[in-house]
Amino acid sequence: MLVSSQPGAAQDLAVGKFGAAGIVSYAQNQKTAWWGEDENLIRWGHLETFSSNKTFAFMVSLKTARELKERLAKQEKILLHAMVKAAASGQL
Repeated sequence: MLVSSQPGAAQDLAVGKFGAAGIVSYAQNQKTAWWGEDENLIRWGHLETFSSNKTFAFMVSLKTARELKERLAKQEKILLHAMVKAAASGQL
């Protein structure tokens, strides 16, 4: 699900209610040095650790989000593919 909020804020709604596999966020979260609509910046975000709706999330730039929104408005099917390698600290 494409969201403008922090991934954790949308986690229960996106995954729990609507069955999304994951979240793509373009949240504008910096109110200091990076604040504004610099469309090429990718901001940081996080999921809610204790949510029962476990998922993954990626952050994208405002420019990428606008491109995705245009494609979605045309009812284009968008398929994203990601590979994540994760392990306990110190084991990668």
